[in-house]
Amino acid sequence: KEHLGWLTEGAATNVHWYSADLNTNHVALRSTVDTDGTLAPDGSGTDGYLETIVSNTHGIFETDTVSASTTYNVSRYLKYRGRAFAIMYMNWNVTGETSQVGFNIQTGVVGITTSSVGASDPTNALIEDVGGGWYRCSYTCIAPVGESSVNCTVYGSDADDRVAFVGDVTKGMYVWGQQLTAGGGLSSYIPALGANATRSADILTLNPGISSTKMSLYVEFSYSDGHIGTRAVVTMENGNSTPNWELQFTDNGATTDNWNIIARDDTAQFFSSGNVTITVPATSTTSVKMMFAGENINSN
Repeated sequence: KEHLGWLTEGAATNVHWYSADLNTNHVALRSTVDTDGTLAPDGSGTDGYLETIVSNTHGIFETDTVSASTTYNVSRYLKYRGRAFAIMYMNWNVTGETSQVGFNIQTGVVGITTSSVGASDPTNALIEDVGGGWYRCSYTCIAPVGESSVNCTVYGSDADDRVAFVGDVTKGMYVWGQQLTAGGGLSSYIPALGANATRSADILTLNPGISSTKMSLYVEFSYSDGHIGTRAVVTMENGNSTPNWELQFTDNGATTDNWNIIARDDTAQFFSSGNVTITVPATSTTSVKMMFAGENINSN
């Protein structure tokens, strides 16, 4: 997969406390955690599990603390070890609701998406081939009203569903880079070891040496929905930390989003005639291309 330009992300917190250590804080379900020298996508060692010979489901989970009615994105790096399907299953502990998505980690295809009655349906299911037989699998779901914890589980299977079968002690799955973050978008991996792990927001600052009287700026990027509120996406200022031009994004939390182009003078006063609001449909991920052009731009 080709990536162009800078990856600039907002702040995010991984609440899955042991993202790469299956031996700590995890419960093995009719399985045994082991390490056989297989390398993770970053070149470090990784854990996996092997099934026990019991007729039931087989997998592993960690219990994570969540906030009610909050959108979460769950992701893992998974590698084939005898079972073609990985079923990523969210068992909400207070309400008893469940959500699940199946992923074929041999062919790189998203499978069946299901949820129990009353639970939100999973959305934004993605599978990405990251090389070396590893796939990053993810989806988004909403914690039910009154919920406070979730068993964040992955099961192995030969079918695109969470099914019971007699385990095979030579089969299982490799699991690494587990993550649960608030918000609808998939974040780059945030390693966690024994506590919530937070990555600060990225800020890209450029000093292109543009003209003080005339300029144009082309911006192309994509964003993920799910962060209600207003934030500045692109700002231009003359060195005094007061943006003269600003591109703002507002997630209305409903069916539309707003893009606002704001013009100010050096005292942070708005030029009302220069402000533009563009309303667009709210979607999970949107690509934006925009050109700014200005004349007679100066510190006044």
